[in-house]
Order: sequence, then structure tokens, then C-alpha cells
Amino acid sequence: MTGGISRETALELIAAHPGISDRELAERILGPGAVGTAVNAVCRALADAGLTRRRLRSDGLLGNWAIRDEQSNARDRP
Repeated sequence: MTGGISRETALELIAAHPGISDRELAERILGPGAVGTAVNAVCRALADAGLTRRRLRSDGLLGNWAIRDEQSNARDRP
């Protein structure tokens, strides 16, 4: 756990909200006005562990995706 943010909680929210940014994740966990740096280390650790992928969203922000979401989406594509 980092700063009151568990990897499990972060992963659950990332799976429920594919593409969520660090700041959006921080606000959902810590409340309005929370900054993304509060969850950045957790998000990087999840990506390093192969549980999530971090990449730019269409709006230019860095988003987080659960690996299992990407795999299921790829199977659903024609």
C-alpha cells in the first residue's frame, strides 16, 4: 500500500474504468482535488508487474488499462 492506496483497489478501479488517468484514479480513491502523483507509483508498479498497461489516451492524457480488458477487447473485434 502506498499513501493509503492499495494495489488491489487501484486495479479494481482500472478494470472498471478502462483508460482511467492517474488523477482520475486519485480523485475516485482520495476525493476531489487529489493529484495523480498520489497514485502514480501504484500505477507504475501494476504496469511493471504486467497487470496493467499505461498509454496515451486520445485526449493526450496517460491512461491505465487492465491487461485482461485489452485481451478480451481484442477477441471481440471482428
